[in-house]
Amino acid sequence: MLNEAPATYSQILNTLKVETGFLNYHLGRLDGLVAKNEHDQYILSDFGEAALSLIKRVEEPAEKKPEKSIVFRYRITTLILLAIVVVSIGLNAYWIYRSQELLNDKLNVLGGIIIQTKGFLGESMSILNTTIRKNTIEFEIWDIMLRDLIQLSRQYSLIGSLDKDHMHQWSQIKAATDSLIDFTNDIIQTYAVNSTCMDMTSEQSECLNNVKSHLLNVYEKALPDSIIIGSSPRVSIIDQEITDAMQSAIHLQADLNFARKAFALPTD
Repeated sequence: MLNEAPATYSQILNTLKVETGFLNYHLGRLDGLVAKNEHDQYILSDFGEAALSLIKRVEEPAEKKPEKSIVFRYRITTLILLAIVVVSIGLNAYWIYRSQELLNDKLNVLGGIIIQTKGFLGESMSILNTTIRKNTIEFEIWDIMLRDLIQLSRQYSLIGSLDKDHMHQWSQIKAATDSLIDFTNDIIQTYAVNSTCMDMTSEQSECLNNVKSHLLNVYEKALPDSIIIGSSPRVSIIDQEITDAMQSAIHLQADLNFARKAFALPTD
């Protein structure tokens, strides 16, 4: 009936006079052969039209020239079944292709976000290195680090939404980054009121060195070195390494509490 005109669910139900469960089951089985138009009416999809056309061409000789031979009827039935199999294979191939295409799109997005993340984290570690080497906090570049860390937190949320197999690990890494954001912001708000820089004690410098070490572990373990973007993308996030990065994030949160005490900041 759909080859003659589009039909709503109710129209199909009334015409066929079947139970809703029976109709729902068969509409599900016809997924790919039947689609909906903008008016929420059921129509034959392009594959459905092709399948119907193929079956009609197979049946046409039998309609024009009836044949009583059992062998002939067997051939017709076989050809119809063959046509259905061919269409089914075509549908499966199409969905496999679409699934692979969607997976490639997802990997390309994930790879691009990880590359950006490495940039933000790399700059934050470079600022910490400069701070430790000079034994001085320069608040102007710490403002830059604060912006990088805020963007890092957003990046980790995006990565976790795309890499659902490691969502827990990315969530923990994000939580540690948020703690570092609070620490950095508190340093700036507390000590940058009347000065542009701040000399550190050896204890404070050691605390920042521990923070930098944890960030380096996250950089090396969580963010893969080899990322391929394009028609055959590849982003390899290894279970053990992302778990190691999560452990570093947990240690980072613990060391930030020591750093807060060293810098005379409020602790939880």
